[in-house]
Amino acid sequence: MSLQVKASASSQSLPAIPANTSTVAASSTNTSYNQSAELTEQLADVPVTAGRYTWPNGDYYEGEFRDNVMHGFGAYHYIKTGNSYQGQWYKGKKHGEGIFYNRKKGEVYEGTWKDGMRNGNGTMTSEREGWKYTGKFHNNLQHGYGVMVDQDGRYDGNWSKGRRHGPGKTLYADGVVYEGLWLHDQYHGRGTFQCPAYTYTGDWQQGHMHGHGECQMANGSVYIGGYVRGVREGEGEEVLADGSRYQGHFANNLRNGEGTFAYPSGDKCFGNWKNNVLEGAGIYTYADGRTIMVMYQEGRCIKI
Repeated sequence: MSLQVKASASSQSLPAIPANTSTVAASSTNTSYNQSAELTEQLADVPVTAGRYTWPNGDYYEGEFRDNVMHGFGAYHYIKTGNSYQGQWYKGKKHGEGIFYNRKKGEVYEGTWKDGMRNGNGTMTSEREGWKYTGKFHNNLQHGYGVMVDQDGRYDGNWSKGRRHGPGKTLYADGVVYEGLWLHDQYHGRGTFQCPAYTYTGDWQQGHMHGHGECQMANGSVYIGGYVRGVREGEGEEVLADGSRYQGHFANNLRNGEGTFAYPSGDKCFGNWKNNVLEGAGIYTYADGRTIMVMYQEGRCIKI
């Protein structure tokens, strides 16, 4: 999810402040916001003036100025949109700690700003859409480590330019869990997916099981082998709950091609498979080592 919030205007030089504006020290900045070490150093011992300025479009700012530029602590109100910002400023830009309210989206950001954009640690909440993000931001987007909680569940991990990217864990509202690597908001790389039907650990590509992996089914069977875009493909091994085992080729999620099926008794049959059943000539090997040639049709032995 990419979160966009309208940034403030760039540094503006304002007309002279009305005569009734008083001069105060920078230490009068609202103490409800803790200044960062950087901003504290920048503002230390710099005289500021406090007042109000209204733009022709109705927007207005109330707070501290330096050289007729918003600088220190103040509140900016966007009349047309209903948005507002309250917090620290530096040379006309949001910079330091502050709160931005986006009325149209119903979003609130509270955290660190730099050069007019969300940068650093912060919390962004949308009551309208039912989500909350707490973590790192860079240039207005989630970037770095952060936690997103929404109606679908909870993601705890790394972000890049507003999208899940790198190691992370998602616990979905229905109990499904994915933990592993992400790329551009999709499962990508090595990861584990757990749901009531199965647990898969292995390779992912663009949200699909792709590469090599192990899948343990709820019915007790296990598959280890290749996947292509979510289906079993290539060489693999399937162990069923009763102990029987298939080793061979898969295509379109089914046994297709050459393969050997071993029974719990120790007997084995080798041949060509088509959509999960033997087809054509095969070799049947008994547990004691005896072998016979057989012929299969749609999985049934029709000739010995």
